[in-house]
Amino acid sequence: MNQDTLRALVRQKLADGRLPNNHIPRVWGGPGAGETCDACEEVVTKAQLIMEGITLSVGRESVQFHVMCFNVWDAERQVAGHDPSGPAEFFSAGASLRGLYPTPARPGIVGACGAGGADGGSTSGS
Repeated sequence: MNQDTLRALVRQKLADGRLPNNHIPRVWGGPGAGETCDACEEVVTKAQLIMEGITLSVGRESVQFHVMCFNVWDAERQVAGHDPSGPAEFFSAGASLRGLYPTPARPGIVGACGAGGADGGSTSGS
């Protein structure tokens, strides 16, 4: 899924309540295991990383995202004028994750949404 399509989908889900508008105070991640990303609705494979957390929403809903989808969700929830605090201070809107993490030791690790690296490019540096 390209970034423009993903951003539009995330905005729609924020507007209709399918994604939380408030920040997640603590997130964790690891290899995917076939979960469905709450943003793009695509499977997070074993070769991809998943970001998970519990929202501050009523009922403490859990969410799970590809890394890039988390970045887009976190930026878009703030653009929409919702909770300005939280993890977005680390991930700036539209910023590439390339360079933040070392190149994976295992070839074939795929970034977000099955599109290559975390920025949608090649798998090196993601």
